[in-house]
Amino acid sequence: MSADNFVELLQKEDGWYWATGSASADYPAGRLPDADFTHGPFDTAEHAEENAWDECHIIEYGVTEVSSVKRHAYLAGPMRGLPDYNYPAFHKAAAKLREMGFAVFNPAEQPHPDDPELVVDLAYWMRRDIPELARCDLIILLPGWQDSAGAIRELAAAAYWFGLRIYTYDDGELTRWQADDLCDFTLRSRQIDLPEEELAGENILQEADRLTGGDRNEAYGHPFEDFSRTAGMISSLFGDKLKPGQKFEPEDIGMIMVCVKCSRQRNAPKRDKLTDGAGYFRTIEMCGEYRDQFKRVGGG
Repeated sequence: MSADNFVELLQKEDGWYWATGSASADYPAGRLPDADFTHGPFDTAEHAEENAWDECHIIEYGVTEVSSVKRHAYLAGPMRGLPDYNYPAFHKAAAKLREMGFAVFNPAEQPHPDDPELVVDLAYWMRRDIPELARCDLIILLPGWQDSAGAIRELAAAAYWFGLRIYTYDDGELTRWQADDLCDFTLRSRQIDLPEEELAGENILQEADRLTGGDRNEAYGHPFEDFSRTAGMISSLFGDKLKPGQKFEPEDIGMIMVCVKCSRQRNAPKRDKLTDGAGYFRTIEMCGEYRDQFKRVGGG
């Protein structure tokens, strides 16, 4: 499909349909024959537009706009510890995505702090960029996102808080992912490598204990620290809905995640969801243990 291609919506008796066309003298935009509208029916124009965008804008790359709506994409990926903060990769991807018709928020284009302590302060970057993420329609993950503590948190916010579409990007190619495929990454990345035969007889409690007790916490921190950062961001985002002096606590984040797993188990039962729910209950307990340890060493 060429850059001149377009998508149109049409309401018929049984619902909304969409079709693609190539602008020409015979069929300029807005003049497609009714017979061309074969994709549907959809109950609303918005649902038809969403489906058209999925099928054309991402898979075939030709449609630059759907109903004149430009999609806003948030670019996420590894920065800290990489040469030039990985900015060249961000700029290259942003340029390509803009050619494809996206409006892109590229963190690498934002002002860089002069304070060297802020450069390595993950909380600073989250406070600055999460509000921009909330304004976007989708998040696009650059190669290496799995090793980026910031990108993982942005992914979690995009999926759980804002319900954004999730895509990975590699050398000009976009691949759509479901939230379930990616957002358990934080919990499961704590996994200890054990022989397969030792894992086969695990029940969900044993598996959850293994996942939450792994030795790969350096990228995420203790659940108390991890959830404290998330609680701080949620408290800021929803401060207008809280009573004066109220805020979310780390344990609240664990409870929210348990609720998410219960809801998904109700919709589509699967052992992994039970394991994850048990794991998040364990992280709530770990937050309490963290508080107790802090008190024992004189922290209050």
